[in-house]
Amino acid sequence: MARCLPLVKILLLIFTTIFLVFGIAVLVVGIWIKTNPEISNLGQAVKVGDEEPVIEIITWLFIGSGIFVFAVGVVGFIGTIRGSKIMLGFYMVCIFIVFAAEASAGVYSGIRKDYVIKMVEDEGAKYLKTNYSRKSTALISQGLNYVQVEHRCCGVNNFMDYQGSDYLEKLGDKIKPNASMSYACCEVATSLSEAIKGNGRLTVDAMSRNECMNEAVIATSIYINTAERGEEARDEAYKKECDGFKYFHCSKGCSESLQDWVADNLIIFVGVGVGVGVAQLILLFLSLWYCQSVNKERDEK
Repeated sequence: MARCLPLVKILLLIFTTIFLVFGIAVLVVGIWIKTNPEISNLGQAVKVGDEEPVIEIITWLFIGSGIFVFAVGVVGFIGTIRGSKIMLGFYMVCIFIVFAAEASAGVYSGIRKDYVIKMVEDEGAKYLKTNYSRKSTALISQGLNYVQVEHRCCGVNNFMDYQGSDYLEKLGDKIKPNASMSYACCEVATSLSEAIKGNGRLTVDAMSRNECMNEAVIATSIYINTAERGEEARDEAYKKECDGFKYFHCSKGCSESLQDWVADNLIIFVGVGVGVGVAQLILLFLSLWYCQSVNKERDEK
């Protein structure tokens, strides 16, 4: 086993370096989330119905995890160079803790997924009815506008979330009667960054605004008039009409759009998660092997 010591040491140093880079990457992502306005807007949308600053929690989790992983990697690197059993033992325990935490988070997310989706849909629809575009909740409105513009969706469940809302009541005669919508659901005339800045106000030209309202009236009418046919027939009717619209993005609610986005990128998320998990298991195995090799070499001396 002692003859394998140099090879194991090299492999361990390589994987520890990867672990260090991973820690730096997580830290950079955390700082990026903290400073990127578009990601901040998306995070504010997730805050609907919850007083906790979700984006801040996520940001500091990334930053804290990155610092922790980097520090553990430094300990492992030094422990490998010096052949210190104490440092290597501490290194292995920390790797196992990180792996267990990631696995637990993955399992918990899978178990609680439906609950979280239902909570966001219920609280989101409630928010659109009473608090959307208020000054006191401007950041959340801006986050929702970002999602609606970026994913070309309307409302949380669907565009009817705006029906009877304080937002439409406040617009008064600026919006056509029976048009359940937000200007964030319309085709914007500027770039995404320009469309969502200014406390969530959107830049929609006069023609697009008028055409969007016309299409919103049609969609709302179809939704209401086909309700008696049942939910499935109603949804099929209004979505078919919305698919042909040019200015009003009403085919999907944003909950459905975001779920579709996650599903489309699921193989990437799973691949990254599995890859990181496998790398950590290999690192754990190499650390144990190297520690035993060091003990064996010292016993032979």
